[in-house]
This record gives sequence, structure tokens and C-alpha cells, in this order.
Amino acid sequence: MPRRILKFHERGHYNINNRGLQKKRIFFDKEDYRYFLKKMFKYGDKFSIDVVFYCLMPNHFHLIIRQNSAIGTIQFISIVQLLYAKYFNKKYGRKGQVFEGRYRPKAIKDQKYMMQLIRYFMENPVRAGLVKKPEDWEFLSFNAKLI
Repeated sequence: MPRRILKFHERGHYNINNRGLQKKRIFFDKEDYRYFLKKMFKYGDKFSIDVVFYCLMPNHFHLIIRQNSAIGTIQFISIVQLLYAKYFNKKYGRKGQVFEGRYRPKAIKDQKYMMQLIRYFMENPVRAGLVKKPEDWEFLSFNAKLI
């Protein structure tokens, strides 16, 4: 079955996520999370993408982004994942795929859905038993200074 192609639109909001191959960890330490965030913000600026919200978990990530130009989302997420995979494989002496295939995008059509996503993402580290409160998870944009 061919994969569904999502058309990205200027000023559109999108839910982007992906996880580790076979649901394995993609982040092992703070350095890993920080590297991903650094690349995410760098290439977000380059491709005119606003990262509205993020939640990085040990074996997956969630992003809510806003595409500010006619193009950019595909290039943005592709290069962030590629650079992170190269970093990860080099650091951990591995080869091959890090992520479980392509990222999964979904258009966010209204504010209600966006708020549902944010609430769900905020509870993710709590449900996983990583923290007691969302604000205690360092890699959740709840703690980001830019929002």
C-alpha cells in the first residue's frame, strides 16, 4: 500500500513524531537529547519552522511545528533525523537505521486538537514513570524559555 502524502501549507501547524527502530531507545543521556534539540532549533530557523511544542522521550519524540513558508517541513525533519542518526551511530558505535522509518506527520486543523495533543504530550513522561509531574521532565517544552 503506498504511503499517504501530506501536503504541507504555509502557516500550517503539524504534529510530527517518530520513534526508535523496533521501539528501541534513541536517547540515552542528556547529551543525546541536547544534540537533537540543538539541531531541531538550528534547522527550524533555517527552514522557517517554529517549534511550537516538543516532547522528547527515551524511544520517541513528538513535535508540534508551524511552517512559516511555502516549503520547509520535509527538509527540516529529514535533516534533523539524518544528522541525529549519524551522531547516534557514531557515538554508540552502530550502523544503520535509528528511526522506525519515516516521520509521521499529521495536520493540526484547530486549536482544540492542538490543546489535546499538548496535554497528551505533557503527560507522556508521567505515564512512562520518568517523572511525577510534567514540569519535572527536562526535555519537554513546558520548560522551554522560548514559549
